Amino acid sequence: MPKEENDESMADLTPAATKSLNDSADNGYKPLFPRFFLQQQAIPAKLKGALLTAARAFAPISNANLAEQVWKFLENSKLLADIPKDGSNSMPIDIRYQLAEVEARAEEYSSTLAFLHLLNRLLMSSQSFHTMLHSYVRFVRESVLATPTSRCYKTKEQKWDLARERECVCVFINNM
Repeated sequence: MPKEENDESMADLTPAATKSLNDSADNGYKPLFPRFFLQQQAIPAKLKGALLTAARAFAPISNANLAEQVWKFLENSKLLADIPKDGSNSMPIDIRYQLAEVEARAEEYSSTLAFLHLLNRLLMSSQSFHTMLHSYVRFVRESVLATPTSRCYKTKEQKWDLARERECVCVFINNM
């Protein structure tokens, strides 16, 4: 995936794109639904990352209302599924599974990196924080931040991109 500075969304760059996204609010933000729904499907990690990057376009820093809608979709999508409390060892198919089983095996973390980009954008865009925020922060601290040196990376650049995004989330949260 391109670096952050080259990864600006269309909504950040053109008024027409922002208007189009605002108009989608009248349609219940239908364009957002597949971007989150497909995260639970058996599709390649790079595609999941691209879908999350596209979802990020719906949360321009300058528009808290759009960011709020993206938060709602993120929370409803169960991107971070509840862990069963019945003592079973089954791991839900969510972003934790994607990171631990799919991306770690492939040594390529496009989905996790895109999720961190989206989370950072939402944290910068929103005027309020949501019920799932603590779960996302726990995921970043325990699953992403805690084990970067134990993972293999196809490219060193991606390792440092992940480190930078993790740090942004943690600094933002620590300053709340």
